[in-house]
Amino acid sequence: ALYYSRGTSLERDFQIREVDLGEVVRDALRHKARTLIGARVVPELGSLDFTVHADPKWLAFVIGQVLVNAAKYQGEKDGGGRVRIWAVREETGLDAWVTRLAIADDGVGIPAADVGRVFDKGFTGENGRRFARSTGMGLYLVRELCAKMGVDAWLESEEGVGTTVCLDFPDMVERA
Repeated sequence: ALYYSRGTSLERDFQIREVDLGEVVRDALRHKARTLIGARVVPELGSLDFTVHADPKWLAFVIGQVLVNAAKYQGEKDGGGRVRIWAVREETGLDAWVTRLAIADDGVGIPAADVGRVFDKGFTGENGRRFARSTGMGLYLVRELCAKMGVDAWLESEEGVGTTVCLDFPDMVERA
């Protein structure tokens, strides 16, 4: 609720700068360690050796929210689950590139009918009602905060297989 209430005045609180993506991911993991341990979700880190433009505090919050969802929607698996986190650079067009951070869980996945609405304010979906107490604000805040940082947030999911949330950081072009 506090993050949402501050959402309208975030422009004053944002400090967009070059940040070490791996450092921010590790910070978010430290802050959500109890939640992940409680859900028996093990993080697996891939390549994160990238520098992106973002606000480190708000980016850590965004990543933390995705990690909380990975734990919340893990389901009843023997031995727990995992969340894989890695980054790649991808070309998006003629001389245009993004650094893509991917956070993939092996949880319950999102029903196909709900995927298009998960970033809507207040949308809880079938899983939100079935598995956990859900406010429908988590992924909404993820997308809103990312938009304010100039980052594109999207996801792919398959019910019974898991969900991958992607954050695309565009290259910042220096202007003379």
